[in-house]
Amino acid sequence: MDEIQNHIVELLKSGHAHDNFLTVASRFTEPLINKKVPGQGYTTWHLIEHIRIGQKDIIDYVIGTNYKELAWPKDFWPALDKKAAFADWKKTIDEYEKDLVTLTELIRKQNNVSVLKKALLVVDHTSYHVGELSLTLTALKKK
Repeated sequence: MDEIQNHIVELLKSGHAHDNFLTVASRFTEPLINKKVPGQGYTTWHLIEHIRIGQKDIIDYVIGTNYKELAWPKDFWPALDKKAAFADWKKTIDEYEKDLVTLTELIRKQNNVSVLKKALLVVDHTSYHVGELSLTLTALKKK
């Protein structure tokens, strides 16, 4: 199981076949963080905050202490009318990184299939939205 655990941790951190969350998020400049994702009602900050919330929810679920299920979709997204300062953008990234450390520790310490399945859910969810974020950045820079 160590090989699988290590592979999942590697997927969470590196992205393998695509850029990872931290790489793509670091490419955004302040003027772009409140721009709407083309064809969507949310901004790029809403999107990275959604990624962070999803990861944190899985961590809280795995830890299990006083877990409170979040309501979909309300609790998984910031209010769509909320604008972020660049400090909010950085805070989201910092919290994502901190939670990623927690998640990788859980994967390594709790050597069980349930944790690995939840970690793969985070890999899948994050990868999907990182692709979206990357395409959004390309589109916004062309405007």
